[in-house]
Formats: sequence, C-alpha cells, structure tokens
Amino acid sequence: MFGVKNKTRAVVGTGYGTDPRRIDSLKRQINDDTDPSTTFRSVRTVSHPNGRVLMFEIPSAPKGIPIAWKGHWYGRAGENTEPLALDKIDAIRAQSHLMDWTAQIVEDAELSDLSPEAIAVARRGFAEHNASRIPTETIESWTGEEFLRHAGLVTKRGITRACILLLGKPEASYLLSPLMAELTWKLVGQEHAYEHFGIPFILSTTRLYSRIRNIKIRLLPRAS
Repeated sequence: MFGVKNKTRAVVGTGYGTDPRRIDSLKRQINDDTDPSTTFRSVRTVSHPNGRVLMFEIPSAPKGIPIAWKGHWYGRAGENTEPLALDKIDAIRAQSHLMDWTAQIVEDAELSDLSPEAIAVARRGFAEHNASRIPTETIESWTGEEFLRHAGLVTKRGITRACILLLGKPEASYLLSPLMAELTWKLVGQEHAYEHFGIPFILSTTRLYSRIRNIKIRLLPRAS
C-alpha cells in the first residue's frame, strides 16, 4: 500500500503510478524476478481526502512452495526483510509433503478448456510408451475423456492441475491463479534475451527446447 505511513497508518498520499505504463512495468518486473513467477492480482487507486492511495493486491503464496526473489528467499523479521532461514524453507516445503499439488482438482475446469492439439500429442506419446501392453488401435478408439482417465489426468472428481498444465488452452491459465503457469527461457552472456512460454506445457516445452543453444567461446592464450 502506497500513500500510507507504516507506523502511524496515516494517509499522506502518493504520486507513484499515475502513469499506467509504470504499473505495467512493475508487474512485469515482479513476474520476471520471482520464482515461481507471480505478480500482483490487481492494483487499485483509492481517493482519500488526505491524498491518493495505491493498493496492491498480493496473491497468497502457494502451499508448500517458497517464492524466491532473484534466486533468493526472504522473510520478515519484525519490520525488516532478511534471508529466509533454512529451517523455515524446510517448514514451507513440508506443507505439501503429504499432498500432490498437481493431482488436485481444478474447480470450474471443463474439457473445453483443453487444447485438442495438445491432447493429440499426449495420446501419441501415451501410445508409444504403452505399445507393449495396449494396442495402438485401442488407444486411438478411446474418446478424449476416456484417454485422459487412462492417463490419470482426469478423475471422477474432475480435471487435475496436471491436466491443465500439460494440456490446457493458453486462455485457461487463469484456472491456476494465483500461480503464473509459465516456463521462461533466458539468454545470459554477451547477448541478453528472454521469452515466456505458457500452457499447454506439452507443446511449449518443445518450443522452449528449440530456443536452447550452446554458444561456442574461443579462449585464446595471452600474449607473452
């Protein structure tokens, strides 16, 4: 919250973020530098008699997954921010020890949220992996839902998070909120570049892999 003093909670107003582009840039920076990627759920401006207040809605942290900032974990120590102790990191990770996050059911998810192209790729991979025990003709005869049940991506209770991650249409990523369902490719060195890849991961991993390259560096001996 900007425009409010920390200790007294008095409204003093702020001029930050009057340009929407500044807010968009901040949201992208948060998304790029957090791991797993996340950002503000919303940014709201409140008019107060004492000045303008800017409110950032921060999504709750996913259970069992500590959020890193630029590769490091931090925690609050009173009013200060300090590196997160190892025992606290272990405690956070232990939250999901007995729960498979990917196996949880996604409420409101429907089969129409899945990409037909991604399902076709998954079906071919499933057929190749199980060629020794299930005839390809049998696998091809299954309906889309039957295949997803055999693959363990859909249960009687509904569609799993793993199913949305692997096979979901790009526009279905909101079903996994507050997590950002993205893979990021970064190029670091003499050149700098990055690209984000969303769901379905079964397709985007192939696109990401195509961006990976090994740069040859020639090291010449120093002149004597």
